[in-house]
Amino acid sequence: MDALTFQAEAMRLERLMYHISWSLLRNTEDCADAVQEALTRAWQKRASLRNPEQFKPWLMRILINQCNDMLRRRKRQNAFPLEEAGELAAEQPKESALLDTLGCLRPELRLVMVLHYLEGCTVEEIARITRTPAGTVKSRMKRARKELGEIIAQERKEEWT
Repeated sequence: MDALTFQAEAMRLERLMYHISWSLLRNTEDCADAVQEALTRAWQKRASLRNPEQFKPWLMRILINQCNDMLRRRKRQNAFPLEEAGELAAEQPKESALLDTLGCLRPELRLVMVLHYLEGCTVEEIARITRTPAGTVKSRMKRARKELGEIIAQERKEEWT
């Protein structure tokens, strides 16, 4: 894959990359770092991409791996200063109300919801990106919708009391 094609495809997928990284990391600076590192790794490993038509799932897999690496490091370091918690609301993308609600879900459930509902990915695309069977993607979506319904019902109940 030549530099111009790589750049064009990466730019086309930029919004998706930020949504995926946000759904996993929940921190704007970490999202930017993860996207940049994933693009760097993808560029370095571009020769390993056998089928250029699979660029999107290949790049998203690199990004997800990068985000998971960052989460593992964060967990080991336990480095999430409390003062950052108040700053998160100001850093969130436009869909912040939706992302706040999705933030209550486990990362694997949040990821499929972001990919499907915010990015319009099909179940098959999500399965390729996450390297999980389509049935698993469907069950995660069903579980996420159920949990979101419970969260919304609880919030409504609290508003009425």
